[in-house]
Amino acid sequence: MSRILASGSSSLTNPGYLARRRSNPDPTEAPVLYCGCGRPAVQNVSGTNRNPSRSFLHCPVDPRKNEFLRLKALLMTWFSTSHSSTIEALQDQLKSSMYELESKDHQIRSLEAELMKNSGLFELDQSKGSIPEGHDVVEQKACGVWKLCLVFTLSGF
Repeated sequence: MSRILASGSSSLTNPGYLARRRSNPDPTEAPVLYCGCGRPAVQNVSGTNRNPSRSFLHCPVDPRKNEFLRLKALLMTWFSTSHSSTIEALQDQLKSSMYELESKDHQIRSLEAELMKNSGLFELDQSKGSIPEGHDVVEQKACGVWKLCLVFTLSGF
C-alpha cells in the first residue's frame, strides 16, 4: 500500500477520493443515483416479455418520467431537422450547379457553331489573300506545315 501511495499517480493520493471513500465506508453498498428532479432515483425490475428482469431507474415522483427518453427525443428531432436542412441545401446547390453546367454547355455549343462559321469565312478570305480583322495566324509547327489558329477575345468567358 505504501508503494502505491508513494508513486503519487494513484487516485488514492487524491484527498477528494479519500473523503468520498470515508463517507461511504461499505464498498459493497451501491452508490446513490439521483433523478433529474434532484430526488434519489427508484430502482425497479422489468416484468415485460421483451426484456424480463431488466433493472431500470425512474423518478420517485412520476414513474413515467424518463429524462433519457426526453433527451433522446429532443436529439432525434434536432438531428432529423438538421439532416433534412442539409439535404435541402445540397439539393439546391446541385440544382444551381446543373443549371450553371447547362448554361456553359449551351455557351460552348454556340461558340463551336460560331467557330465553324468563322472558320469557313476564314478559308474563303485566305483564298483571296486577306485575313479578316480580329483574327491572328500563328505557326504551330516548324516542319513547313502551317496550322491556323483563330484567336477570339470573348467577353465574359
